[in-house]
Amino acid sequence: MWRGVGGIGLAGLAIATAVLACRQLVGITDNPPTDLTSTLCGLPYGTNACASCVSASCCAESSACAQDPVCTAYEGCLGQCNGDPKCRSECTSYPVTTASDVSALSACLASKCESACGLTCGGIANLVTEPPSAASCQSCIEATPSICADARAWGTSVEGDAYWRCALACPTPDCRLTCATDHDAGAALFSPFLGDFAGLCAGPCAYGGYWACVGHVNWPAAKSTTYTLSTPVVDYSTGKAVPGLDVSMCTGGGGNLGCPCDPSSPTLVGHGQTDDAGILTLQVQQVIGANRIAATVCMEVTSPTLSTMPDFEYTGYPVSEQSVVISAANAPSLAPEVITPAEFAIATAPYQAMPDTARGFVGAFVFDCLGFPAPEVTVTTDGTDPLVSVKYSLGGDAGATGSGGRAFVYHVPPGFLTLTATPLTLRKPVAVSSVNVAAGTVTGVEMYPYP
Repeated sequence: MWRGVGGIGLAGLAIATAVLACRQLVGITDNPPTDLTSTLCGLPYGTNACASCVSASCCAESSACAQDPVCTAYEGCLGQCNGDPKCRSECTSYPVTTASDVSALSACLASKCESACGLTCGGIANLVTEPPSAASCQSCIEATPSICADARAWGTSVEGDAYWRCALACPTPDCRLTCATDHDAGAALFSPFLGDFAGLCAGPCAYGGYWACVGHVNWPAAKSTTYTLSTPVVDYSTGKAVPGLDVSMCTGGGGNLGCPCDPSSPTLVGHGQTDDAGILTLQVQQVIGANRIAATVCMEVTSPTLSTMPDFEYTGYPVSEQSVVISAANAPSLAPEVITPAEFAIATAPYQAMPDTARGFVGAFVFDCLGFPAPEVTVTTDGTDPLVSVKYSLGGDAGATGSGGRAFVYHVPPGFLTLTATPLTLRKPVAVSSVNVAAGTVTGVEMYPYP
């Protein structure tokens, strides 16, 4: 058992000599330069400290990446950043790299070469924010030990990295939900950091302000002619799921953009009720165009027994997955809402905008490229009706969406309404949605970055 100590032998000496020669050939020496840009393992790493660590601990992952042109381009860019968050964020272009060898190498570097490669706390700021905010985001992550620990646990996991790269590449929420299902362990690791990202570090990390996908969005093709939908339908005030609601789903047609649904029309693609737990489960028929993109849908929610206001819910995106499961745990912001006239009166009292049975109300929910509620976005409407007004937060008009990403449009006359969302930081539209408004009805619309 002691044979290897003090006696390498001729074979071991030959291997050691060969490795030393290779290290000297590429510039890794016992007294190396500080601007090393290549390693034994196929990719540039910027500093000798990082390159040496990769050679010792992540060579297999680096060599595998070097065989993939997509991985090589991405990780080669990151390798020359020496851990600088802004530089790393500039490498994270849209659409992002989702190859498995990217996740394997990224997780290895974060777990085994954190110090050597400047990847403090997992070095993940580039994955959640754009270059102008990357440095402040990284500083916020590093400033609090618990946040750093959450970020490191996520960033050092192959599954954690794979989950988020999958979600980053998705332009629609149903696709992101599938990423969470396919990489459930990674999604579980991301969840604690999401609380930090949306909480203490929301400002420094520009939570809800990620717009790198704008100008590059392509809606995904439908994978099936039908999909299964499972979602709670919740009360606006309490957030609790409401049983006994009647729900119809329709596509645009007949000049009404989907809602109100016509039970006798082929545009009706699904119908059901919420169960005793307030959960709606439907098999929805897809209406698919020649480009394989499914038509968007509107959900009409009414109650035969409760005093909820008639509700139109426009999803704002084409569903491509075969299953869409929304829950309080995975995507509470996507659950349809209903509201009673009494709740509506309380919610609108700060604006002195009581329900008008001759007009309608529209709530717009704006999301950024990561699928998070987008603050600092203006929402404008077409038309010149002087009674129509846009508000952004209960209790005052801040001139743009707040942390919830919501805009409220009051006193809308019946008929079509087009809304345009424009982030203050971009000063150009990122989403446009058209809805149909009915008298005495609440209409909700989700607005995502569009093609």
